[in-house]
Amino acid sequence: MMKKNYLFTVVLCVLSLFTSCNDDKDDSSSVYVGDSLKLTLSGTTLSGKAVATDNTTITLNNVIPGEAELTLPITYTADGFIGKVKNEYREVEVDATVRDGVAEVKVNLTEINPLGGNTFVTNAQSLRLDFATPKEKITFMGTDYDAKMLPVLVESQVSPMLSQLLKGIRFGADGVIVVEFIKEGGTHLTLGGYAFYNVVDDKIFVSLNMPAILSKSNINPLESIVSMLGGVGIPFDLSIKGNDASFTLTRETLLPVVKLLPLLITLDLIPENYVTIVTEISTIIQESTKFDIHLDLVKK
Repeated sequence: MMKKNYLFTVVLCVLSLFTSCNDDKDDSSSVYVGDSLKLTLSGTTLSGKAVATDNTTITLNNVIPGEAELTLPITYTADGFIGKVKNEYREVEVDATVRDGVAEVKVNLTEINPLGGNTFVTNAQSLRLDFATPKEKITFMGTDYDAKMLPVLVESQVSPMLSQLLKGIRFGADGVIVVEFIKEGGTHLTLGGYAFYNVVDDKIFVSLNMPAILSKSNINPLESIVSMLGGVGIPFDLSIKGNDASFTLTRETLLPVVKLLPLLITLDLIPENYVTIVTEISTIIQESTKFDIHLDLVKK
């Protein structure tokens, strides 16, 4: 009898141990933010982000453009965890190490859509505009015009300027956007690591690495604007047919963006001789009832 009682006690202890472990595991969840998180997206350091984990998943908050909360299944390793998720447009992988309460999370984004890994260029007819305003007259390039003339002026004057200024946009397979343009005086400038993209259905979302951008300027945009630009991203309607790609920005999307134009001027990203027209367009957008601008690019 004593032997049976002893064995029964051992079994109860073992079951209790496993139950205790499972309970602890089910309650195991962590949120990494601020100093407890070192996050990179495709090799570029991001700040101001947050990730949350439990026993089986990790949730990335405003890390992948267009996906405010992305949850991945994870497998724990000796010193961290790994995970992967994939859809028809992109693949996201996570490789994390956790030491002393600090998570070093490496997120790799692979775009498997027609944009990924390709460079697109403009031409003299790349810019088109759908426009409506209650105003009869507008000021454009320092001259007053009949408001109905704006689409014609944009397509005949601004589009050729853009084709001279913007030499190429590379949509990296890693989700990083690299822009090459010519500054005043003929200087070529290539910028990478300041913007990321991701395709979601028939839209492309572009998010800006706002901490990296703001580190170069004393201007601090409103928090809500920073949240949109550096968070879920700016949505463009996207249409791809063969080598042609068309991106559309609506007035509703543009309204908060135009408030950042002074920042772009401060960063010397807009040549001095374009500052006036950029400022005028900003005013026109805010006073209009429709301002949908289309950018048509061709694969290089």
